[in-house]
Amino acid sequence: SAEEKPSYAGKKLLLVEDNEINKTVAKFLLESKNAEVEWAENGKIGLEKFSSSNPGYYNFVLMDIMMPEMDGFEFMNILQANENWKNIPVIFLTGMDAPDFEIKGLKLGAADYITKPFFKDVLLARIENCIARFCEAEPQTTFNEDELEKLALVLSPTEITIAKLVAEGYSNQEIAEKSHYSYGYVRKVVSLILDKLYLSSRIELRRLLRKE
Repeated sequence: SAEEKPSYAGKKLLLVEDNEINKTVAKFLLESKNAEVEWAENGKIGLEKFSSSNPGYYNFVLMDIMMPEMDGFEFMNILQANENWKNIPVIFLTGMDAPDFEIKGLKLGAADYITKPFFKDVLLARIENCIARFCEAEPQTTFNEDELEKLALVLSPTEITIAKLVAEGYSNQEIAEKSHYSYGYVRKVVSLILDKLYLSSRIELRRLLRKE
């Protein structure tokens, strides 16, 4: 059952946290649920770990915001600008509980924003929810490159980006959150993509683009 094997079992997590106590608590909690946890004491060291590992090595990142050398927001900006890393879900776990910080974190593309102090069951449930949304369907989506090349002749770069997100299983609302477009705009673009490709559903688009 799901209770016996949570969705983060076997997932590889990078914990970016400069506080020794917070690190120890979070690491213990996640390892007790069979997640594999690596630790970086700030964003700069976190990026070095990303740079020295293969794309897709980490399934998700749990990170603080206020850290020396490089804070969580700067780390997130760099992650989002990199093709290999931008789809890796990042959860902020921070003492910065002002709404402005939470809004900034979510606008940057964070999968979730959890404030300290936290209840351990709430933290675990929200991490599990995040992994179910972002990692479970297929952590490393392999696209049919031949089809993508053909589509590039018909669709705009924005339409290609949104088509790939649809193929990865994201809802319009999730695509809007990830891409910072409005929900209405995403809905129109998805409809336009299906029209241009003479497809009747998102499922057909997924079949077309994904390499099974």
